Amino acid sequence: PLFITVKYCAGGSVASLVAPEGFEKYNWKDSGGAVIDTLKTLYLPNPVEGATYTCVMTSATGCTVTLKSVIAKYVIKTDFISNMLDCKSNKVQFTNLSTTTHGMLAYKWDFGDGQSSAETSPAYTFASSGMHDVTLFLNNPPSACVDTLVKKIESFSPPLVGIRGDSTYCPGQNIYLKAYGAYDYTWNNGSKKDSVSVGAPGGKFWLLGRSSTGCTSDTIYKKVSMEPDWQFLNYSDTTMCEGERSLLRVSGANWYLWSTGAKTDSISVGSPGIYKVTGANARGCEKFKTFNVVEYPLPDVDFTRSAPVIDKRHNQLTCTIAPQSEVSYLWDMGDGSAETGSTVLHTYTISNAILEYTITLTATSKYGCEKFASQTIEVTPFIPNVFSPNGDGINDVFMPQLDLEVIDRYGTILYKGTEGWDGNYKGRHADPDTYFYLLHYTDKNQKEQIRKGYITLVR
Repeated sequence: PLFITVKYCAGGSVASLVAPEGFEKYNWKDSGGAVIDTLKTLYLPNPVEGATYTCVMTSATGCTVTLKSVIAKYVIKTDFISNMLDCKSNKVQFTNLSTTTHGMLAYKWDFGDGQSSAETSPAYTFASSGMHDVTLFLNNPPSACVDTLVKKIESFSPPLVGIRGDSTYCPGQNIYLKAYGAYDYTWNNGSKKDSVSVGAPGGKFWLLGRSSTGCTSDTIYKKVSMEPDWQFLNYSDTTMCEGERSLLRVSGANWYLWSTGAKTDSISVGSPGIYKVTGANARGCEKFKTFNVVEYPLPDVDFTRSAPVIDKRHNQLTCTIAPQSEVSYLWDMGDGSAETGSTVLHTYTISNAILEYTITLTATSKYGCEKFASQTIEVTPFIPNVFSPNGDGINDVFMPQLDLEVIDRYGTILYKGTEGWDGNYKGRHADPDTYFYLLHYTDKNQKEQIRKGYITLVR
């Protein structure tokens, strides 16, 4: 637009004159014709009202345009009033009382509900009854001065007066019923506030709404009753053994919040202590549960045994543990048999093919806490000094199931094998005598062992 925009508004001490866009050169001159600036915008501190300034503008093609502007302070006074047109339609008439010292006014009404108007004094029907924040925005062309005014405006329509709030309350709690759509209210209990607290035993509530001008709504009713109770069930295990975890689980709610921050129906905890959970149903009624999780220590399983190794001759073993109060002990002796008690005496039936037995102790406290410990006892071959192959079923075979060589005093190998020597050589009884043996076997660590010695044969 080919005019100079002036910005010299109420309360300001500097005027700005802005020339139109699109020119290559600007020459601002005062009333005496002296050039005072060559920019598009001229700033004038403490200007004199009525002073005239000229801007000579030259385009890129050499065309010139000259515009004049007179300094004037634009003082806008924004004001409006309103009145409801009746007690039913919710329609309000606005009357614009705004003025300015210079130029013209352009209007924009914002009715606070997303709707607007550019009319000078519009009539507007609100969608809701009651109080509204209405804003009037003013522009003052050809200046850049603007102003804004916000007022609370009342409208009224009986069908738009009502009560907000839940129709049920949680057991032991109160809810609030809030009135809307009117200037003031009267409840059935005599309260004049816009909201009332409602709890047990509930009931039927009513109110009347009125405008500030005396318009009255119909009687509005709302029935409030107690929300039905709901079950908050507990399936939690609040005891745990040392090193284990405990599962805390509840059900019946629509949402959950634990003291740990979890929002699930269950949590797994590894530390003793107090844990809390809040549950709420679909209505939002809350219930609480508290759990005291207790941790029990594991029993001691450090046992001793009477010997580090056993053999056929020395085949009894004693295992002992210092007894603890209300702790039971179960021994797996490693040969398929079991013992109980804090001290056990066990006799093994030993075969030369067995290299070791693993003894496992299970200790169980009265709280069901279990702990295990195992020890391995080595089985070594027992080599007698004398054997008597006389057919009596006792000591008839020398060292069966092991790699054995038997040699007489002349170096003759009388026997070599793993079935054990029966005292014969080439189908005949060997003479009663002392013989040299060489025994090979593998220990529990899978290492080859050699035993040498003498055996006396008697008949």
